[in-house]
Amino acid sequence: KEIRLGKFFSRQARRMLPVTDDPVIDEYLASVGQKLIAASDGVRFPFHFFLVTDPELNAAAFLGGSVKVNSGLFHYAENESELAGVLAHEVSHITRRHLAQFIEASSRSNKLTFAGIAGAIALSMLNPALGAAALTTAIGAGIQAQITYTREHEMDADSVGIRTLYKAGFDPEGMVSFFAKLSGLTGGISIPQGLLTHPVPEYRVAAARSMAAGMPKRPSYFNSPDFYFAKARIAVRYERADPELLLAAYQKKLDRSPSDPEALYGRVMALMELGRFHAADEALDILVRKTGRKDNLFVIDAETDISIGLGNSKAMLPRLEQLAASRPDSLTVVLNLANLCISAGQAKKAVSVLDAYERKHDDSPLVYDMLARAWTAAGNPGKSKIAKGRYYALNDNFGESNALLNSALTYTKSRLDRAYIEGLIIRNHELEREDQELSESVR
Repeated sequence: KEIRLGKFFSRQARRMLPVTDDPVIDEYLASVGQKLIAASDGVRFPFHFFLVTDPELNAAAFLGGSVKVNSGLFHYAENESELAGVLAHEVSHITRRHLAQFIEASSRSNKLTFAGIAGAIALSMLNPALGAAALTTAIGAGIQAQITYTREHEMDADSVGIRTLYKAGFDPEGMVSFFAKLSGLTGGISIPQGLLTHPVPEYRVAAARSMAAGMPKRPSYFNSPDFYFAKARIAVRYERADPELLLAAYQKKLDRSPSDPEALYGRVMALMELGRFHAADEALDILVRKTGRKDNLFVIDAETDISIGLGNSKAMLPRLEQLAASRPDSLTVVLNLANLCISAGQAKKAVSVLDAYERKHDDSPLVYDMLARAWTAAGNPGKSKIAKGRYYALNDNFGESNALLNSALTYTKSRLDRAYIEGLIIRNHELEREDQELSESVR
């Protein structure tokens, strides 16, 4: 039941929030998240971490392992352990079943079902204005304030989270330092009050600091350059800042610290945004020389975009094909290879690459979006409409999905293909009905 409700939450998030489909960021978040999951107890299902373009300092974990991560966390976190500390806290709420316990207790004392109250809480996480009204209806006026976790739950998530952080190989001081920012106890970064979705009381900072101080010291903690690459990528692509101003800021940082990974990657990204691909290519070479991360996913993605921008797609193909052979489950590698194939006029090869990936991973909208492009370039509009239909279904737009799938039927004579399309339409109706039932149970 929790998994079913978690999938409902993910679908609703795609409909109501600016979910950011970026394969490199998605894989990075998954890598951090999986380290925490591997170090956690009480994991009952796979977790799914996704990025939302939102400056508020917030992350939220829902039933079924769906974890929403706001881009604002990357903006204000100064190292990977601070980011991981926030995620560890949220993961602990779910593994310790704090939300499930609240819903179960509420369903026993109210007329609504477990699903009805869970649906109201999901709505409150996705749209606070609508959610407040839904929660009032679901569990009574004034009671909705209790959805904020109790002091005991928050302290428990802090305690379990900081132990998980340490076991996963991160610095427990990361949770302490980020909590201090949220509580206003630090004289460092100034965070606008409007972005403090979850201010942290001073007693929680003190407790976290005490726990971290009592843990065995390690010689040093590794802060992955990927965190700093992610910060720069989000700043350039999703925070809507002027790329010229960002380029100047990153250059100024490099003048002070020539090996700063955030500034090195940020300079590459800003140059690409400005269409200066020759300069971006030179900047990427400098980054690789200074960091030694030639086959890093952030680097591969930038290298592919630069190659396409310079008209060198065919020359880049052998490198991506070799990487795809060794990393067949990397969404970033597969999408970049397919993009190169399309750009190089090899659309059917792109279809083959994407089909092989989709047979094992059928939950990525980006794959179906690229597959639709590939089939269009290959001259098969029917297959393109099927792929685009699946893209819209994964984005919770079942009306547009079914319109495309019905249109695809007019291009399809094969009984097997028609049965496949009709099956997709039936599945869309089932999911749409399920979403409607869960949404109506809130009212």
